[in-house]
Parts: sequence; C-alpha cells; structure tokens
Amino acid sequence: MAEVDRFPKWMNQWTGHGLALVLSVLLAGCAGALNWPTRSDSGAPPTAPVTRAPSPPSALPPEPTHWQTYTVRAGETLNLIGARYGVTGEDLARWNRLSNPNLIHVGQRIKVPATAASSSPAFRTGEPIASGIDWQWPVRGSVLTLFQGEGGSKGIDIGGSTGMAIAAAADGRVAYAGSGLKGYGELIIIKHNNNFLSAYAYNRTLHAQEGDTVQAGQTIAEMGEGPNRQPSLHFEIRYNGQPVDPLQYLPAR
Repeated sequence: MAEVDRFPKWMNQWTGHGLALVLSVLLAGCAGALNWPTRSDSGAPPTAPVTRAPSPPSALPPEPTHWQTYTVRAGETLNLIGARYGVTGEDLARWNRLSNPNLIHVGQRIKVPATAASSSPAFRTGEPIASGIDWQWPVRGSVLTLFQGEGGSKGIDIGGSTGMAIAAAADGRVAYAGSGLKGYGELIIIKHNNNFLSAYAYNRTLHAQEGDTVQAGQTIAEMGEGPNRQPSLHFEIRYNGQPVDPLQYLPAR
C-alpha cells in the first residue's frame, strides 16, 4: 500500500459551477424554496435544549474493503486524521486495533479508507437512507450552494451574517473541533450515531470541544466567512463517510 503524502480534502469549496446551478434554480422560479424570511433579531436558531427520545441503535459502520497507508505527522490526532477521511477517530482506532486512541506518534503508519479522501469519493444518490435522527437546520439563511454530487459540492452553503449562532443539527457528540483541515476555517464534526456525521465549516468561533455532548439547537459555533469572503456556513451530512444531500434530511421550509 502506498504511503499518503498529500493533504486530501473531503469538503469542496464554493465553486462557480455551484453558483450557476443556484442561479438556474432562481431563474426557474424556485427561489422561494431556497430562502427564509428575514428576522429583526440575530436570526439565530433556538439554543435551549429540547428533550427528545433517543435514536434507535445503529450498527457500526462497515469496515472499508480498500485501504491506504497514512503516516502520522507532528501535531496530528486520530480525530483530525479521521476528519480528513470522512470518518471518526474512534473508527480509525477500531480498524487499526489501537487500544489507546490518544497514543499515536510521529511516523506511525495507520490504515485509512482508500476512497473517503480521494478526489472522487463515493456519493449516495436516490432515496435517502433512514437515519432515525430528528434533523433541524443549523442556521437560518438562504441556501447559496446546493449539493452537487460527484465533482461538485459535498454539502450546502447557507448564507447569513458574521457572528450568527450555528446550532447542532441533531443530538450527538463532537468528534472533531479545530482548524486542522486547511482552507475550511474552524470546523466542527458531530457524530450522531454509528453511521451519521454532520460537519460545520467556515466558522469564526467554536463553542464546543471534542468529546462534548450536544443537543439539537445548541449553539456550537459562530458563522465566519467562506473562501469567497462571504459570510456562510458549509454544512454536510455523511453516511458511513459518504456525502449525502442535506436537503433530503433537513425539514422543508
């Protein structure tokens, strides 16, 4: 297996193709489906935790059938490495038979999924997979970029204003929090069950740390600016490491 010496990206930047797609939707008269009315207050979603019935148990994510070797670099953690490949540090620890996931060292070689961080990751299309999760919008704003599938955006970009509260889209535990993924600002990844993750990028400030348990609607970050210097949140949902269309899971507005 070849050693990975590049810095893979698993989240697409805002692209001109995405802008063209959104403009075509607007010209088709569907703008009302992509925008919410403005509010006189900060526009932040409610932050008070809501008591919900626990999600049904789910099976552990399947072990990948194709692997590549990754060499641990200075300052890296399993959570950071997992974030690059669309999986959690817990998954990497289990797949590499690591008894203590906090004890990795520079130069150590671990196996990582061969497809999750490739330039053309697998995408799920068609009917959404039942998640057993009560999803909610992470922020109120206009959808600027749609999920485009292979070769395009792996999530959606939601516009707003700098400093707006970003909320957890569902109950879960913070699997990663930091800026280790170059080009995406301060990033938070939440593990909701054994199969579903959500990711929140371009934040200005983080209000949650790795290991924190969060509830749907709880503020986890403040909106920052995307690569085009426009205030926005890049939001993804992943099923077993594969990007899925968030609009198939978020409630209709």
